[in-house]
Amino acid sequence: MNINEWEHQLQLLQKEQRLLLVGHSSSPNPETPSSYEFNSTSPMERPMGQKATKRKAKVNANATETSSKVVHDTMYKRVAPMEKLAHLKEEENILKMEEIEFKAFQVIMSDTSTMNESQRQVHEKYCNKLKEKYGL
Repeated sequence: MNINEWEHQLQLLQKEQRLLLVGHSSSPNPETPSSYEFNSTSPMERPMGQKATKRKAKVNANATETSSKVVHDTMYKRVAPMEKLAHLKEEENILKMEEIEFKAFQVIMSDTSTMNESQRQVHEKYCNKLKEKYGL
């Protein structure tokens, strides 16, 4: 072998070593492209700036506010009819109590002149109970 052949073999060997080094990466994840490579097709990766972070936080906050408002509205739509029903039942109970009191006063004020003695005694006992109950 002459010198030209040696130089040629040396050049091939160096070229082969360069190809092996380019294929080898010290990174544990070889598929991860480096954004700092020269002539890279992807743009350099940068951390998110303050303005972008604030914008993103506002969007997330608005989404949270919107969802919480929807939940609140839904709960109000469910609770409002129940409150209305409870109010109506309370009014109904008040009316029933007033009706019972009215009937009790009618019994107290009833005419005893047409009653016989036993009916008057029963009426008097009943009136005494009603007077105790209503504080008369």
